[in-house]
Amino acid sequence: TCALPIYQKSLTILKAAYGTEEHPEIATTESDLAWILFRQGKYAESERLYVRSLKVRETFLGENHPDVARYLCFVLSSSICYIFNTFHIQN
Repeated sequence: TCALPIYQKSLTILKAAYGTEEHPEIATTESDLAWILFRQGKYAESERLYVRSLKVRETFLGENHPDVARYLCFVLSSSICYIFNTFHIQN
């Protein structure tokens, strides 16, 4: 989709502006990008970005924050789809 390069450019700008990859704004943009990848069936890439976003949220918000719980579900969904898709393709 045409949104993919826009999100990637946005990530480049944010990482340069904040001087780090571990910032809540970057985590939000990565999770938005992960959703697009998920919808495209790119589950492994989606999972990787959701995991990174989750780790940043855990660092900044704490492990028991509701946003962390929500992102745990996103990671799980991507993982399940990746595993199912991998198994389905092989058989």
